[in-house]
Amino acid sequence: MELGESFGEFTVFGPIGLGSMSTVYAGFCPKRRDLVALKVLRKEVDPGSQRRELFLKEGEVYHSLSHPNVVRFVASGEVKGQPYIAMELVRGRPLASLIHTEEGGVLTVDRAINVFLDLARAVEHTHERGIIHRDVKPSNVIVTQDDTVKLIDYGLAGPKSELNRPSDVIVGSPAYAAPEQNRGNGVNERADLYSLGCVFFEMLTGKRPISRESLEEILALQSSGVPPVRAIKADVPAELEKIVSKLLCPDPFGRYSNTNEVIRALETIKSKAKKETQAYVIVFDKVAEAFEAAKLAYERGDLEGATCLATFYIQQRPLDAKGHFLMGKLMAEHEKYQEARDHFTKAIAMDKHNVDYRID
Repeated sequence: MELGESFGEFTVFGPIGLGSMSTVYAGFCPKRRDLVALKVLRKEVDPGSQRRELFLKEGEVYHSLSHPNVVRFVASGEVKGQPYIAMELVRGRPLASLIHTEEGGVLTVDRAINVFLDLARAVEHTHERGIIHRDVKPSNVIVTQDDTVKLIDYGLAGPKSELNRPSDVIVGSPAYAAPEQNRGNGVNERADLYSLGCVFFEMLTGKRPISRESLEEILALQSSGVPPVRAIKADVPAELEKIVSKLLCPDPFGRYSNTNEVIRALETIKSKAKKETQAYVIVFDKVAEAFEAAKLAYERGDLEGATCLATFYIQQRPLDAKGHFLMGKLMAEHEKYQEARDHFTKAIAMDKHNVDYRID
């Protein structure tokens, strides 16, 4: 589908992703006045195939979820025999990209904790709905411009009642999947907890816990246990290393029993750190506060206040893409279109992978 083409109630902008059996398009729904990511099953997929059935089930999974950290369901259906799933168009970048473009190839401990907590809450909500995700990994996590985390791609997700039996089919991404999932055994919530541990490990160290590609090598390393976090990054707090190690236990019963336990453990560490003023306490400096205040002022319609704060922010952080993006929107509101264009252009140059800047 090309720019401007209609697909049911949607207007298509163009492709933004390609999967094994579907294509994802950016689009707009005039009826809902909503930007959407439109996942469309390709025509060559046999109408009677299992792949089509899995696609339809994915739409049902999205429909059952409603959480700020899970990509929002918009609609699903068929257009001329082609099934589709419409979701919110998440404005941000994959966590995988964010991890490996930060200075030193690793997120700060503060930010890693915040991102992980949001991701854990998304997984917790999924489990509360009786769903196992089975593909939690950095490329399936989007971090928006305001640092909100969104878990996406429920293509392999399914009801726990159907996934707790052995299967001849191995699914998921082996480097992030739990050992029992890689062996084709039945899985439950603890399989997603192992994947969460892999993601947290990578956020804290900048490296995957297992970097092998073959399934046999991955299983062998999983059985022997992955290296501790502090063996790679010595300045990570010991309490966080203990959480990651428990999540990555080869034996499912050695892990946390549910996501809420992980969240509570991390929040306890944050609370203790705040009292002891450790280095990984989340403390926003005045510059960061200025950006947040600018966004709030913009949302309230205080354009003058927002512009003043955003100007201060950009002066302090001239290479920050989200600052220029906000200033672009403010200049557009002031009808200073050339200045708006200049700021949008700078934002695009600083973050070439962010399609949202181009859309705006």
